[in-house]
Amino acid sequence: ETNTLKFVACGVPLTDHEIRVVDDADRELPDRNQGRLQFRGPSATDGYFQNSEQNQALFSGSWLNTGDLAYVADGELYITGRIKDLIIHAGRNIYPQELEAAVSEIAGIRKGCVAVFGSTDQEKGTERLVVLAETREPLAEEQERLRGEINQAATNLIGTAPDEVVLAPPHSVLKTSSGKIRRSACREIYQKNLIGKKSKALGWQISRLLAAAIIPQTRRTLAGLKAYIYAIYVWLVFLPLAIITWVGVVFAPIDAWRRPIMRVTIKTFALLTGNSVTIHGIENLPDNDQTRIIICNHSSYLDSAILLLALPIHFCFVAKGSWPANFLPAHCYAGWVRSL
Repeated sequence: ETNTLKFVACGVPLTDHEIRVVDDADRELPDRNQGRLQFRGPSATDGYFQNSEQNQALFSGSWLNTGDLAYVADGELYITGRIKDLIIHAGRNIYPQELEAAVSEIAGIRKGCVAVFGSTDQEKGTERLVVLAETREPLAEEQERLRGEINQAATNLIGTAPDEVVLAPPHSVLKTSSGKIRRSACREIYQKNLIGKKSKALGWQISRLLAAAIIPQTRRTLAGLKAYIYAIYVWLVFLPLAIITWVGVVFAPIDAWRRPIMRVTIKTFALLTGNSVTIHGIENLPDNDQTRIIICNHSSYLDSAILLLALPIHFCFVAKGSWPANFLPAHCYAGWVRSL
């Protein structure tokens, strides 16, 4: 038959995979009935990353919606198109591919440069059938002829003429890198009245992309530079204070001065480096003369300074075994112990 559509068989499902064709109510359809294609199996995605709203549309229970229209015959799958490309016009399902192919055969229309899509009429709430076709014909008489032939081709094929025929200059029909018609994108530029209008120069687009990439990278670089400068500043503050504190602790004439010297140093270091020390829970320590042991798991060198500042002055510390092997900590600790 002249108007019979032919579809290529895609074969049977892979091992451990299942497919089914369902209607809009998710009821499985019998063979040779077109519906929405779903599948499940080990190669199915877990969904969109952190996008629960999209995942609700992607899954129907354990079945994944492919977005394709299809039917099954004798166990083999036949894909007939994409759901989003299907046009419902005057109560009839229209496949854009067949009308695009027919219009492409008209003399004066650029072959393979035709997009057929539906556009919602906001006033009537219905879907309008739009044919966007590229042509090099500049004369109004020739364009009128082309519109007439396109209307006739549509009437012969689907029984109705399109609501609008848009003749556009070359490169107006948007395509993917592999040459497929981007119908949704064509619908978007049609609704925004951008068909035939030149896009911004390639250099401008590249500049925008570079700016979009350079600005965040510059921010990250400046943030890293700021952290690096701050680290240098902290070391410049720490080293003089460390030397002064070591001298004060080791050579203090009175043992009772050592811990106050270190407390003052720690407070000064925190102040000069823009850090504040807030102590909570000190009231939970018993105030009697009982012996208390505070254990710090995986403590760092900074922890001992904070504890020295936070705990009452009568607390003692246990030093790690590697300290005696180091000249500065060993002498500082020895002088400190003499004051306890």
